[in-house]
Amino acid sequence: MKEAFRSCMLLINPVRNPHKAKRVKRALVERGLTRIVVSRSREHFIESVAMFLKSGFRYLVVWGGDGSIHDAVNTMMRERYLRTRKNDKVLGFLRGGSGNGYHDSYGVPRSLFKQIRFLEQAIRQSSVRAVDLLKIEYGARTIYGQLAGFGFDAAAAKRRKSAIEGKNEKGRIYWGLFHYFLSAVGSFIYDFPSMKRFSTVELSGEKPIPGLFMNGEHGGVSSQKDTSKLMMIEAGKRQYYGNRFRICPNAVCNDGKLWVYIFFVSGRLPVVCRLCSLWKGNYSRVNKKCTTGHSFLVKGYTADTLRVVPVAPVPFHIDGEVYGEEKEVATASTISVVPEAVLFLGSC
Repeated sequence: MKEAFRSCMLLINPVRNPHKAKRVKRALVERGLTRIVVSRSREHFIESVAMFLKSGFRYLVVWGGDGSIHDAVNTMMRERYLRTRKNDKVLGFLRGGSGNGYHDSYGVPRSLFKQIRFLEQAIRQSSVRAVDLLKIEYGARTIYGQLAGFGFDAAAAKRRKSAIEGKNEKGRIYWGLFHYFLSAVGSFIYDFPSMKRFSTVELSGEKPIPGLFMNGEHGGVSSQKDTSKLMMIEAGKRQYYGNRFRICPNAVCNDGKLWVYIFFVSGRLPVVCRLCSLWKGNYSRVNKKCTTGHSFLVKGYTADTLRVVPVAPVPFHIDGEVYGEEKEVATASTISVVPEAVLFLGSC
């Protein structure tokens, strides 16, 4: 095992659980990993990823949550082609967050012992996969990730971010699945009735996902103008949002396609009644139950690009990180796919 980890650099984001971070560090030192960096801040984390790209190590193993992987991916996309050979560096990850959507999507086990064995076997077997990324163009900014959402889940992410910032100002930590749950419930109660709508949602090159629509009817969304009941849009290259919430159940990490799910909701009750099916990503069952009342409907497509034009400035999330809050005017977002953009350790 010690031979396998000699080509690795471990980057730890200890903010959520410093005690577990020390345990992870100690366990990997015992297994022969010699280069370990514990980040002091987000800026230091990003600098450490850039340092890895210029180093002789091939594998960067990140201990952190989806936000840490999001920062690592964006740093690689900004700098890798300038400072390294293409397809030279590989990103792996260990569970260090609350939701761990990347980890669920790429089969990372839950126990620390099994995670280390997973990494060791992947390195020994050269189990490396080139994966696609979403490219989100928003104003003058370009951001990369594997999951992007507009509407309800973005409102919940914004509420959680505000809660974290408020708690941190008082010197307390506000992490964990329970607090994700509180943010989602808060959005469900307070944000749901006043959710800001979208003026247009445009897809190019769209094809309906087989088996999702009833009676073969799907309706063209590229000409969709009536978005009064549109509550959420999710675009993804991985299946899980976090804690096994299968938000994009059909998504494939390296097929070059943009997987888009559009949720039409008229009230809270249909969501509550179908929460289990929604959590499991069983949208065909949800649609089947709605064939009479149409109070809840999920449409799904593969496409080349997605363009979302809001009627007012609205936040959106990429890998759970909130964007779009700083704008004073409504700004359109365009999402496309960068095929085989980065290398991940493991399989999808």
